[in-house]
Amino acid sequence: MVQHLRTFMHHLNGQDSTATHTDVHNLIRAAERNLDVPVRPTPQTSHRDAYWHTITTLTNALRDLYLIHHDGQEPPA
Repeated sequence: MVQHLRTFMHHLNGQDSTATHTDVHNLIRAAERNLDVPVRPTPQTSHRDAYWHTITTLTNALRDLYLIHHDGQEPPA
């Protein structure tokens, strides 16, 4: 899931003057914060499910914005 998130972040980073530019920027910032090492859960923490739910939600949101920007075409592998 993290690799998918990073793929969409990479492909959407630097999108210019579109109606959803602010949304893209905000989602990328949120994703970067959640991928930061101190935020990641460990096997001992109780919030692992919440972390992965957040990563999945961010991935889906960035995927949706990617599809809007690229007329429904999936990103290159």
